[in-house]
Amino acid sequence: MVCLMILTRKMYAGLWILVIIMVALLLFQSAFVDLTPVKGKVVAKYTETAGDSTAYMVLLEDGTLLEVKRNFWYNSWKYEEEQTLYQKIQINETYTFLCTGWQLDWWIIHLHKNIIKIKPTYP
Repeated sequence: MVCLMILTRKMYAGLWILVIIMVALLLFQSAFVDLTPVKGKVVAKYTETAGDSTAYMVLLEDGTLLEVKRNFWYNSWKYEEEQTLYQKIQINETYTFLCTGWQLDWWIIHLHKNIIKIKPTYP
């Protein structure tokens, strides 16, 4: 009976580990692989420099802040360089941006959706 109880506890531990791995994989996919369209009019764009890295930021009319940033899954033929893509974006123009990731502004943590591709949108 005691041996069966220990085996059951081990099975529950293994099940919980499996559930945690599955949730982590789903979060990873939604953050770095899945593309989400974001449509909006660009009201500002600017760069932020910290040390050797430069962040290319785009602000939309509704307050959404996007970033042009390299993504591991969208490199080589699927992805344009950050600076090239950033230069194509014009202020006061409306675009549909294909993005990965989430927007999160909480305390000192600031995450922005990453622009992978842009498509001009005509009214």
